[in-house]
Amino acid sequence: LILNGEEDSVLLLAKSTSEPGHPDFQIVNRTVIPPLSLVFPGSFNPPHTGHVQLVKSAMDASKCDTAWFELSITNADKDPLAVDDVVERLTKFLVLREEMPTHWGILLTNAPLFKQKVDLLYPLQVSRSYNEEKAEVLPPLHFVIGTDTLVRIVDPKYYNNSRDEMLQALRSMPCHFVVGGRLEQKNVDPSKGPIYVSGQQDVDKLPDDLKTKFTLIDGFRVDISSSELRKKQAAT
Repeated sequence: LILNGEEDSVLLLAKSTSEPGHPDFQIVNRTVIPPLSLVFPGSFNPPHTGHVQLVKSAMDASKCDTAWFELSITNADKDPLAVDDVVERLTKFLVLREEMPTHWGILLTNAPLFKQKVDLLYPLQVSRSYNEEKAEVLPPLHFVIGTDTLVRIVDPKYYNNSRDEMLQALRSMPCHFVVGGRLEQKNVDPSKGPIYVSGQQDVDKLPDDLKTKFTLIDGFRVDISSSELRKKQAAT
């Protein structure tokens, strides 16, 4: 549905057990983001236990109780994913099923940029306190991200190379970001080795009113990455 342009988003719920001859995911007919949801965007190539640990830590930090792993079929810097690639990544999520939080699912979208994700997903929220007749404002949509994604969110490159446009876009997004640190292994001094990046430096560069949009998970660290897993797989 996403690939042929019929839908902009599709929710998939993993079944508790696999049955031969039956699909492992159930497609939700109408995309609705439940209350207290946490959206985890990523390429998940492949998904791994570090992703699960990050989403669990972010759920604790944000008090959210449902996690959605959001995979955009299109990408701001790369070609769209092929059907086989999507199926392969979904299948690998199932390997992690026993590690997952109680409430979780997959959210397929056609929204590669964060502004697009927010514009698409925010209206799909259902708040416990939301009353359409009273036109109450929906709560902020919570995202969990790693510091690599944080860097892209605040990079003017993705906003017509304009810092002002980046700041304006962030201010207009009705969302909150929960950030997990990571071990940075690229562009580091070989004599010093990898360094831990919490995201604090990037947040500190923002105006005060935007700093409150970010919660840094204190002490979170998982020394594993999808790129390293791909390298190991290619070497075998």
